[in-house]
Amino acid sequence: MSFSENLKSELLAGQRKLTCCKKAFIYGALINSFASEDGKISFETEQKEVSDELFSAIKEQFGKEPELTTRSRIGHTRYVISFDSRSARETLSRFELEENETFEALVGFRCDNCRMNFLKGAFLACASASDPLKSYHLEFLVKTASRARQLYIELREAGFEPKIANRRSGVGLYFKDSESIEDILTYLGASRMLFECMNDKIVRDIRNSTNRRANCETGNIAKSVKASQEIISAIKKLSENGLLEALPDDLRQTAEIRLENPEAPLSEMCVMFSPPLSKSGLSHRFAKIKEFAEEKCK
Repeated sequence: MSFSENLKSELLAGQRKLTCCKKAFIYGALINSFASEDGKISFETEQKEVSDELFSAIKEQFGKEPELTTRSRIGHTRYVISFDSRSARETLSRFELEENETFEALVGFRCDNCRMNFLKGAFLACASASDPLKSYHLEFLVKTASRARQLYIELREAGFEPKIANRRSGVGLYFKDSESIEDILTYLGASRMLFECMNDKIVRDIRNSTNRRANCETGNIAKSVKASQEIISAIKKLSENGLLEALPDDLRQTAEIRLENPEAPLSEMCVMFSPPLSKSGLSHRFAKIKEFAEEKCK
């Protein structure tokens, strides 16, 4: 199962214990549903446990047993729930009105948890979340602009501010920062997946930190090798032109030690002098040698 499917499975836990929130949950799940010409309302999903939960909730809420059918699409089985309810048709039709009525008013939230359960239903119907090890992205994809606008209001009322993007099949309300995604999962009650998300974030941060450190070390080694090659090249030019003896004693000694130890790092070279030099002192001598070579070996 994908990360989104596992997340939706966890969100279903405890749904059958709902009372007034069951209605909010159902209408959240029907956010992308419309009544067909025969008056029936349909909901479609690839997860059987999602269809089972909504089937039971609809039967209890509207007092009628929905129809449950399956169909195959590109190698996947999809579960389709269809039911007929005048009150549901009227409520869904009002979802499309341009008035300032919110889902809260249209559905009739009756307790503090109704909004959370409405958003949970909407998540099951139209949301997806990427695996935190790959990227941070959680998005609700709503078919119409009016419903997307109202879902935006409900998310904002719950304390979340999604970004908006027009998609080929609707309007996307999305989050790309880990903190917002973790907060939403906490709000919806996906504690297990939240911990998994946080653990994955820690693993990724450690991995990125290790990679940065390794890249930094590799970069430093490359710089050291380049600097070593440059100073050795300068010393050889001076030697070929008979100019080593023209160097001051301290620089000549430094050039001779460098030639005798071409692969030695600065830290090892520093202790070859008496008294030992600091890295900055040795680097300063190298700079003087290169400057002398550039001036005399044109």
